[in-house]
Amino acid sequence: MSSNRLTMEERFFQWLSLQVPSSQLSTLYDVYKEIDVYFQKKRVLQQSLFDTTDLKRLSAVKEIIEGDKMYRFFHRRNLGALSAAIRFYIVYVKTAWREQTISPNPTPTSVQDTETAEAP
Repeated sequence: MSSNRLTMEERFFQWLSLQVPSSQLSTLYDVYKEIDVYFQKKRVLQQSLFDTTDLKRLSAVKEIIEGDKMYRFFHRRNLGALSAAIRFYIVYVKTAWREQTISPNPTPTSVQDTETAEAP
């Protein structure tokens, strides 16, 4: 599974390098690590950000970054970069869906998720 994440992460950063100046790329790279750790710890993401293609989960992350007052207060130093980072990743996921390089359906991560995914 981690090799899939690295592949997805590598593809994303290749795409991102075409979207932003190289001077911003290293900052965004660090911000993605911060997003990944924080939102897994808070259980908003059940897996790595780069294993997540479910737009509902990604939108939840975006809403917290842009709307939660406590989050904004404690992360005010990087707020602009955090907001830009999640927006870029959402755009990438939508683009990859259109190009069909990733599946729009999230991969079930538990028995409960599997049952929900299989329900009509």
